[in-house]
Amino acid sequence: MVDPSVIAVCSHPRNLIPDLAVDGSVVSPSYYHSYPSITNPWWVVDLQACHLVSAVHVQPKGDGSHTNYFKSIQVRVGLEFDSSQYSDTSSDFSSWALLGTFAGPPSSQDPVIFSSSEGVSGRYISIKRHDTTNTPYLVLAEVWIYVYVLG
Repeated sequence: MVDPSVIAVCSHPRNLIPDLAVDGSVVSPSYYHSYPSITNPWWVVDLQACHLVSAVHVQPKGDGSHTNYFKSIQVRVGLEFDSSQYSDTSSDFSSWALLGTFAGPPSSQDPVIFSSSEGVSGRYISIKRHDTTNTPYLVLAEVWIYVYVLG
């Protein structure tokens, strides 16, 4: 079992902490919400070791306008993460392998699935919203990470 640990994120001050996106609950108020002034919101999780990631399922927060915030999303998998290189204004994950994109917003309350049949090797997973026109938020109710078990 992978024991993920959220290590870096641009966070909202209302006690909606980044770890709530991996706490196993999709019930409000258990969700992550980026800070409104962040222009390129992102969220990163450390899998604690290198794994072959097969899929990342993301449950957007599905009430009111929050569903509309889940759009222009990229999910990437990386091998190294230096937190000193990332900030609220600098968050370029383009060197990491792309697991998938989602134009959004979602048309249902189902999780959005980002997957690779071959898997993508890495220790870190980033979820980043690229186009924040009119709504500069990244809101995640829950994130599930699936890895291939080798051996």
